[in-house]
Amino acid sequence: MTQELLDKTKTTGTQKLRTMCRMCLNVCGIIATVENGVVVRLDGDEDNPYSKGLACSKGRAGFFTLESPYRVKRPLMRTNPEKGPGIDPKWKEITWDEALDIVAARMKEIRKGDPRRVWHITFDDRSPLNMIWSVAYGTVVEPFAAGFFCGNSIHPVSHLNHMASSPLPDVPLTKYILCVGSQYGSGVHYDTMSAANAIGNNRDKIRLVSVDPVCSHGAAMADEWIPILPGTDSAFLLSMSYVLIHELKIYDKSFLASATNAPYLVGQDGRYVRAPGSQKPLVWDSTKAKAVPFDEAPSDAALFGSYKVNNKEVHPSFQVLTEGLKKYTPEQASQITTVPASTIRRIAKEFGEAAQIGSTITIDGKVLPYRPVSVIWYRGLSAHKHAYLNGNAIDLLQTIVGAMDVPGGLNGYNRVPWRATDEGLIAVQRRLGTLERTHTTSPYPARTVTAPQSIDLFELFPVSTYSRPFAIKAILEPKKYHSQIIPEMLIQHRANMAYTAAPVEVMTELLRKIPFIVSISFEIDETAEFADVVFPSLHYLEKLEPTEYYNYHTGSQPRVFYGSKPVHKPPFDPPWDKMVSHGEVWLELAKRVGFLDDVYETCNMIWHLKGDLVLQPGREYTYMELLDRYLKAKLGNDKGLDWYNKEGLDIKPRSVEDRYPGAFPKPRIHVYHEYMIDAGAQVENVTKELDIPWDVSDYIPVPEWKPCPAYTPKKPEYDLFMTTSRTPYHSLGSSSANPLLRELGGKLGYDEILMHRKAAKIRNLKEGDWVEIETDGGKKAQGRLKVTTAIHPKVTAVLGEAGGWSAASTGGKKDAYTGIHFNSLISFDDEHLDFVGGALDQCLRVKLTKIGSKGK
Repeated sequence: MTQELLDKTKTTGTQKLRTMCRMCLNVCGIIATVENGVVVRLDGDEDNPYSKGLACSKGRAGFFTLESPYRVKRPLMRTNPEKGPGIDPKWKEITWDEALDIVAARMKEIRKGDPRRVWHITFDDRSPLNMIWSVAYGTVVEPFAAGFFCGNSIHPVSHLNHMASSPLPDVPLTKYILCVGSQYGSGVHYDTMSAANAIGNNRDKIRLVSVDPVCSHGAAMADEWIPILPGTDSAFLLSMSYVLIHELKIYDKSFLASATNAPYLVGQDGRYVRAPGSQKPLVWDSTKAKAVPFDEAPSDAALFGSYKVNNKEVHPSFQVLTEGLKKYTPEQASQITTVPASTIRRIAKEFGEAAQIGSTITIDGKVLPYRPVSVIWYRGLSAHKHAYLNGNAIDLLQTIVGAMDVPGGLNGYNRVPWRATDEGLIAVQRRLGTLERTHTTSPYPARTVTAPQSIDLFELFPVSTYSRPFAIKAILEPKKYHSQIIPEMLIQHRANMAYTAAPVEVMTELLRKIPFIVSISFEIDETAEFADVVFPSLHYLEKLEPTEYYNYHTGSQPRVFYGSKPVHKPPFDPPWDKMVSHGEVWLELAKRVGFLDDVYETCNMIWHLKGDLVLQPGREYTYMELLDRYLKAKLGNDKGLDWYNKEGLDIKPRSVEDRYPGAFPKPRIHVYHEYMIDAGAQVENVTKELDIPWDVSDYIPVPEWKPCPAYTPKKPEYDLFMTTSRTPYHSLGSSSANPLLRELGGKLGYDEILMHRKAAKIRNLKEGDWVEIETDGGKKAQGRLKVTTAIHPKVTAVLGEAGGWSAASTGGKKDAYTGIHFNSLISFDDEHLDFVGGALDQCLRVKLTKIGSKGK
């Protein structure tokens, strides 16, 4: 059947073929129009309720790279041992067998020692065998650059309080969306297409407010843009919480008392006060005038006050939290953020009133709480020194008004199984051992801290989702960090880490340190330049790979299972011209290294294969046979590979309990993060014992705003802040080589440095001037000035997806100017790293100097 599908891509006439877009993490369902074997058009799949027949400019332009002149069509071997940006690798074409043998021989030798020394990196290559293959070999597969700036403030608190990888507004039921450091419904985010459609169709009913240093594309579509200094968002948010609680008295008392740990009593040490024997946290029963275990608490357990338990003064954790908020009056927050105090009060009032605390809505015959208000965030809060605390600060605002996983509120996307702890709190069910690293994890209960065992020192991050930047620290300074795992081989695909992670000089040093690098690359991108062997990569329109789970975003959507199907045949030498997944490369390597049976055993375990579907050792299965069993185990025996190729769209309704778990009884969620105290103590003890320098000051139970390094510039002449902003025409760097999108994005000015009109006038600068940026860390770049009022007066900014140096990025012009590579202006040092959440701070202090003309 799959061969028939491939044959259709060569059929004369016009074909309409269902597949999936992979231009960004939204993975919209699409329909490819194929004429005489050539893809000529991509449109949204109207039968797919996940993306509702919609397709953005990125999705529609995806086929423009199919015939790229820079495409890798045969395996390549490096002949030049010198490595670095722009250094010619002097590639030599080799056969697939030669490439597989070279890589397999090294993998076999490494596996005799420690298989974890093979470092497997990808971002969004969704082959069902990625994780299987890595675990079977003895290592893990994980993203890299995404852990520098992406979900550091999102995933931990989302797993903690939403039982999901990320939270999203419940459009169209929500009526007020506060976007903080996010271009929700515009730039790349989860739910971009569905959100844009729902907001657009209900524009008169949904108020959208953007808080951002730059009036980005998303901010320009909002009802109001509030300019703010970079890295001060949490001060703004905590001030809103202060206003709601202390000034307006708007908070969901019933929800806080019965569904969160807000009434849990804490002592002077910040820890829960517990019942003797059972060790259950206590709450204060005002009617009985005594402390009782949380599971005996009345619905109106005390949230405020001072009480005595065993002759010691104790307070509800909400009391402690709200006392801490007194540092963030609007007047004080205004001094930090530059947002006027009156604006903070107004937005807080709008937000609180929009929450409609006490209101209900009837869905499927059931009366549910209705809280039509959402606050959404992304990189703007994550790419900072104190990213972890930022996440706790913003989720607190949502929790105060009880708009958690209920109609109209902030709902978890891609939910994970959960359980109740002995403390009555919700916790994500965890996997054991190596599998712990194969998916994002919850901060509670905090993991036990040990000496480093992972490449990225993950054992020292007990509450974080990941710790990717610290892999660089560990590899480059192994003695300092007691690194146990130094990679002997890097395998990377769909992850251009040299371009999207740390500054280029840091990434160059890192990649030169790894003895052998394998890239699976569509084009020779900035990372593939460092490779020793390159395998040709499939275009996503050439893949046969279903999604990992049923997709949905909001409470109004059903669950949908679908995936990629090939609509174009790869231009590879036979038999690899029939390849439909990188999983076929994994299987061939497993065969040559000698761990195919381990792959099958891992498939049986992770895919939950039973009965006739169980894979037997000693046999050799094709990718198609494995995929057939994967689908049947997941969807049922009637929905195997034949069904997937013919139809491939399974829509299932979701119960109201599944859609809105916050409206039904479940364990409590956190407003007070008591687990942080002991987690920090563990980290401090282990790092002190090993003499590893480590900052544990952010392990605190209540959120705070803390200034990032840019607020203490090294010299006064560095008087401007600098940040970056995304365009809606690109996706996380992966689309920068698309010629149509590069042209489209270029119209926005890849070489432009945004500066406010007032700031330019003070400096005698004008539109079009070429200027040099210099950071207070001594890094420099040049660009053309764009004078505007769509930016904070104290901030400059450049666009994200610029500054690439590969042939695909430059259009084959070696000396072409492609704009400023923002990441290379960042300082990579302890001062700019978050030692709790693992983020790298992107907030810069700079000065600008006019240079007569464009430099080199």
